[in-house]
Amino acid sequence: MAKIKITHKHTRSDDEVVEAAKGLAERLEKEHGLICEWSDHSATMKGKGVSGRLLIAPGRIDIEVTLGLAMSLFKGLVEKEMRDYLVRHLS
Repeated sequence: MAKIKITHKHTRSDDEVVEAAKGLAERLEKEHGLICEWSDHSATMKGKGVSGRLLIAPGRIDIEVTLGLAMSLFKGLVEKEMRDYLVRHLS
């Protein structure tokens, strides 16, 4: 199993960050089959071979993802995709 931990700092409003985070979650749902459940400023993500958590805090967004054995092969790609998305939408 592989783990991805990302902390992305930002200077955006909470509403902008929530909107961007929900966009990332939608993308992960479409491209990787994840199901994301939201509660205020956090979300849990579950899918075949993937589980994780997203937390929006003042000035940063934290993402932790655990990849199962098969998905571990794509760790670099998944991590890069998430980081690129955050840079494009929250920088």
